[in-house]
Amino acid sequence: MIWIDAGVGSLCGALAWLIANLVVRERKANKTRYQLLAILLFSIIFAISKVWLTPKLHSLYAAATIEKEILKAPPWQALRTHDPASYHLLITSVKAQIQQGKSVKEVVTETRNRIAPIILKRMPNTHDDIAVNYMRTNLDELKELMADPDDYCYRFLFPEYAEPVNFIPRLKKETIQRDLDALASVIRTSATSPLPAPTEAQVQPTLAREFTSLAHKYGADWELINAPQQTLQARRKVCTMSMEMFESLLALPPEQSGPALRYLMTLR
Repeated sequence: MIWIDAGVGSLCGALAWLIANLVVRERKANKTRYQLLAILLFSIIFAISKVWLTPKLHSLYAAATIEKEILKAPPWQALRTHDPASYHLLITSVKAQIQQGKSVKEVVTETRNRIAPIILKRMPNTHDDIAVNYMRTNLDELKELMADPDDYCYRFLFPEYAEPVNFIPRLKKETIQRDLDALASVIRTSATSPLPAPTEAQVQPTLAREFTSLAHKYGADWELINAPQQTLQARRKVCTMSMEMFESLLALPPEQSGPALRYLMTLR
């Protein structure tokens, strides 16, 4: 913040003036010496503050204000209301990382990946229509990320298998908002009116039909979806197959697709 830099500069100037006054007793007779000493002291003190003091003050300010910024997002509001324990752990971690010198951008990127396991844990107990809406939004995000020739789609789909990355610049603004609203709905419904997680027996006919069809189409490549992948080609293939699987499931009536999608989240 500019006001922090201005404040530190003023403090350095006052300290330099004080020291110069203590060193040079007769300032009128030694005006040039006094001015040169004050300038030299200010330059030294200000340079030191830029290395040791100013970054620390910026980090403390960012840590003190980050919670206010984070709470502008619906998922964080829902998490604070319905899962205060998880919210407290995440916020504490965020503030600690910022105080350690990480940028807000880096922390937000990592936190987005940290909140993913919380959502996955709650997905089996949300409502079918909420699960369908969440996965439909995810599918749109995957399509937008697949437009990039890199492996952002895979990183989004499997954050536990790849290093964190900032997806925000690669997604449409309206898609991001839909994602935030969908995440909040999952947290809220799984906390206020949770449903029992679907059993394998309940969804086996639906998933068996879909998996058999995809396995027939992709052959041995279908097995790639069950393990972490390292090459760009394999990662994009996994994304393509995952997207087709979600599209196929989402084409079913919600009473079939909802339980199937919720069950799949129990396998993560």
